[in-house]
Amino acid sequence: MASQEHLQIIKQGVVAWNQWRRVHPETWPDLFGADLFGAALFGANLSRADLSGADLSGADLGTFSFDWPWRPTTFAQQDLTTVQGLDTIKHFDTSFIDFETVILPRMSPTHMLFLRGTGASSYLIEALQGTILPPQPISVNVFISFAGADQVLCQQLRHHLSPQERSMMIAITQDAVLDPEIQQWESTDQTNLYKAHILIALVSAPFIASHHAWEDILDLALKRQQQGTLHIIPVLARPSTWEDTPLAKLQALPSDGRSITKWEDVDSALEDVARGIRTIAKPLHEQLNAQEQRRRERDLLLARMIQANTEAAEKRNQAQEHDERIQQAKDAYAEAQARLDEAQRQLDTVTQAQETLQHELSSLEAAKQDLHQKIHMLD
Repeated sequence: MASQEHLQIIKQGVVAWNQWRRVHPETWPDLFGADLFGAALFGANLSRADLSGADLSGADLGTFSFDWPWRPTTFAQQDLTTVQGLDTIKHFDTSFIDFETVILPRMSPTHMLFLRGTGASSYLIEALQGTILPPQPISVNVFISFAGADQVLCQQLRHHLSPQERSMMIAITQDAVLDPEIQQWESTDQTNLYKAHILIALVSAPFIASHHAWEDILDLALKRQQQGTLHIIPVLARPSTWEDTPLAKLQALPSDGRSITKWEDVDSALEDVARGIRTIAKPLHEQLNAQEQRRRERDLLLARMIQANTEAAEKRNQAQEHDERIQQAKDAYAEAQARLDEAQRQLDTVTQAQETLQHELSSLEAAKQDLHQKIHMLD
């Protein structure tokens, strides 16, 4: 259930809530299952809030994104069909939405912006708009790491890898030049390394001597290799004592274990390396594209489920509105019947009073006649 502290603060209004968020920026608000029916939350900082199971019916979640950028926010077990302001939300980090338990409104182009911020795939978003995308080809992301002294050799290797790039089997995402004088690693390089499926390390003495290579790339890469999310390929560029490094446990190229510069023909050595890389990249490429195909099929089914849930929610809302109209008609009928019954009671009362008066008038008339006769008799 929701934190009572957080619930009490947000019910004090947007100003009080945002002031509290400024004082406690590290707190992730717990609004799980909160009753926020019809809440005016426009401009509220709901970044990182857990809104799972919260009743947001009729609530206004609109936000000035430049003031309050939405970061990972959780939506689950909710009906968002009547929520206002979804089209104004811009996520600055991927929010989570459980599409199997959240009921979405019928999609409009502005709602699609909200969905993209939840990490929804293009397959899902386009399918919700009635467009079925074909499977998107997935390339194996290759990250090449080398010392500055081996830049020419790296470029020659890329020439030999160009057929694999052209066929979209691989996509070389970054060449990381690891000179000793480089003090700071660019964040884009780290992002590309995290996205990589294969790391090619051009091993030479300068490469092994680079603290940058080990601290910023290889330590992380070796951990990912152990986790099974990255394949490291040491490519022996020039003679070195690489056997004394953790890379010695990995299968290196060229296939005969000699450094590229030890071959009589460098192109033959690079061809051997390119073929070895292809041997690893090809099954990985097939696996990634099979996963993409399954993801597409799942998202197309998910889109159908979302649309069915939306239509069912609309039917339920229509049925509820119909029930409300019927109840209003019944109430109006009951009220009219009550007025009619009251009028009937009043009519009965008047009629009874009239009959009583008529009876009394008849009695008076009879008494009058009797007196009249007695007067004549006395005459």
